[in-house]
Amino acid sequence: MRSCYSLAEVHKAKFFSFQTQMKDLKKKLNALMQVCSHLMVGNQPRTQEEAYVTICDTLIMFRCAFLLVRDPHKLRKFELA
Repeated sequence: MRSCYSLAEVHKAKFFSFQTQMKDLKKKLNALMQVCSHLMVGNQPRTQEEAYVTICDTLIMFRCAFLLVRDPHKLRKFELA
């Protein structure tokens, strides 16, 4: 039994943990979008409005996160626009 890990093993574990977290986040995001989409049909206007606002806010939030991961300079341009 080894008591210490190599740097490569630690990096690999963190990478797979990150991938698992991203997959879980994607599943939860898809579930949220489905629920909100269903709430926008045949419900009270206030419920429909809240579902719509939730979808819009989520898309804005994840657009900023996507830009930051993809190219940090684009996020800065997006904030200034």
